[in-house]
Amino acid sequence: LDGANDGLWRYNPSSDDLFLSDRYFEILGLAKPENGCSLDSWLNRVHNDDKERLQAEIDRLLNNEVSSIEMVHRIKHRNHHHRWIIVRGVSTSDDAGNCRLIGGSFTDITAMREAEGRLNDEKQRLLITMNALTDAVITTDQNGFVQTLNPRAESMTGWSTREARGKPIRDVFSIVSELSR
Repeated sequence: LDGANDGLWRYNPSSDDLFLSDRYFEILGLAKPENGCSLDSWLNRVHNDDKERLQAEIDRLLNNEVSSIEMVHRIKHRNHHHRWIIVRGVSTSDDAGNCRLIGGSFTDITAMREAEGRLNDEKQRLLITMNALTDAVITTDQNGFVQTLNPRAESMTGWSTREARGKPIRDVFSIVSELSR
């Protein structure tokens, strides 16, 4: 797991003992506590908007309602900014069907989330520019399927972006040459 840059966690509900690998503490810029961790110590670092949902997912594992979870949430770094984490977990039960242990992995996806944010910002800037042009502009993907039309292109083709998205460009717009009329 070192090569994957993932960490491990394991929770024993009968003792409220939570094991968190060294990677967890590295991600959050924290020193590993001498006296161990509890589930509350983990949840107390989770962003308020994500805490209830994460607790509900863990409860579903503890109650054997599901056998696995996967959830993205934010967690507070030592410097008070938040890191994006994807946590995965599975449960094991005893012969009576009671949850004995839950555990899994966590991955820091902060860099990916930040890159997605930058790409989204850039896309918004491009859309604003495209919509300000007086020329008709149609964007396609690498296979020639329509992605967007600016207002002038919508007016010229009679297609809205919503209607045209995913259609082949030839279905939305055809070029007619004076020579081929």
